[in-house]
Amino acid sequence: EKSVNVLSPFFKRGDLSNFIEDNVNTDEFLLSDKVLSKYGRILDVVQSSSARSCCFTKAYGQYYERTGSVLQQAGDIDAAYKAAEEIERNTTNKIETQSSTIVNSSEELDGTSGNSPKAEGNCSEAGGNSPEDAGNSPEAAGNGPEMAGDENETAMAVAKCLSVLKMRFFTPREIARLLGFPEDFDLGGSATSTKQKYRTLGNSLNVNVVAI
Repeated sequence: EKSVNVLSPFFKRGDLSNFIEDNVNTDEFLLSDKVLSKYGRILDVVQSSSARSCCFTKAYGQYYERTGSVLQQAGDIDAAYKAAEEIERNTTNKIETQSSTIVNSSEELDGTSGNSPKAEGNCSEAGGNSPEDAGNSPEAAGNGPEMAGDENETAMAVAKCLSVLKMRFFTPREIARLLGFPEDFDLGGSATSTKQKYRTLGNSLNVNVVAI
């Protein structure tokens, strides 16, 4: 208790807004559309009004699952994720329908070729049937790129839904504050990359906890 009293002047209390940098260009810390579309569901999202965050690891900024929280700066998170889920659901239904159509078409082709004496009796004659069969391939194979196109469009649409939240990584200085480092603690300045700062801070403990 005595240690806590001695250190109390150094404690920052309250929600995350007390740790957020005011005069900093946060654009470089925004999550890319690729990250949003691929990892949007596993992110730990917090707001400036939140009273907690996940532990920050040295992999923060490089990996996205259980490496630290990201900060939502705008928008309605429930509405954004609901819209993203609806887009994914519609795409899944469409792909399942296309896959069913391809399977049915393939079964029909197999049934036709299976009844062909030429296909069974003579290799060259069977080969002669290939152009006809191959003629059906572009139609069936065409569904592959189409489905891939649907998935790409879905990823872009999901990213667009989530981008309104303006989610970003915490800056190294903000993480240092959350870990209890004093404001004048030197993080290396411009000579040290953001990645290096994350790695260094990710190996730290809260200094106030250690002091106690």
